[in-house]
Amino acid sequence: MAEPIKITDDDDAWDDELLIQEYNRTVRLVDQRISEIESGDLGKTNEIRKEKRKSKNKDDSKELLWKPGDNCVAVFKEDGLEYEAKIVSIDQKYGCCVVKYLGYDNEECQYLQDLKPSRGLQSQLEQMQLGFVNCELEDEELSRGIQNMNTRPEFIPESPLQSQGTTPEFILPPPPTFLTSNLTEPLAKENDALASMLMSWYMCGFQTGYYTALKQMKVKE
Repeated sequence: MAEPIKITDDDDAWDDELLIQEYNRTVRLVDQRISEIESGDLGKTNEIRKEKRKSKNKDDSKELLWKPGDNCVAVFKEDGLEYEAKIVSIDQKYGCCVVKYLGYDNEECQYLQDLKPSRGLQSQLEQMQLGFVNCELEDEELSRGIQNMNTRPEFIPESPLQSQGTTPEFILPPPPTFLTSNLTEPLAKENDALASMLMSWYMCGFQTGYYTALKQMKVKE
């Protein structure tokens, strides 16, 4: 039969010794940490954190460096392509601005964070030249369209005589289709004046044909 374990004063002393050793170990760790702080290791860590914070702040403030009149590169929303542009105005509160594309004079609202630095003077000049050529082509096409509208339409009235010796019956031919369509739509002042002029030409042609037919009838009689 096993003998019961006897608790003696020596066992209590052993337990106290373990507690004292653990306490001393904890104190040494605390002292080591304090030494690191005093030696500057922790200070270096804080400095690294500060530098990282400053770098981030610089990156975040890049968009605030833009000012009106600066050249930049922006993406035109209609075609998704990048173009040289100039900042017209800035709204710092909302972080956006209005840019005008060089050579095209189109204005558009952009976020400052989406802008890119200009590619340089050469790129700006090339875009301005390309924009000038495109504008010239558009103006030429517009001019041709106006000339076609101002060209006097050729009108040959139908003969009012259905048969010789009979009383002529005159029927007014329908107006040209371009006049009908223009008169049924809201017109600007210039188009309205043009339509009135063309209608006058149309009526003059009809009256001329009518007068000529009457003279021919009298001669034959």
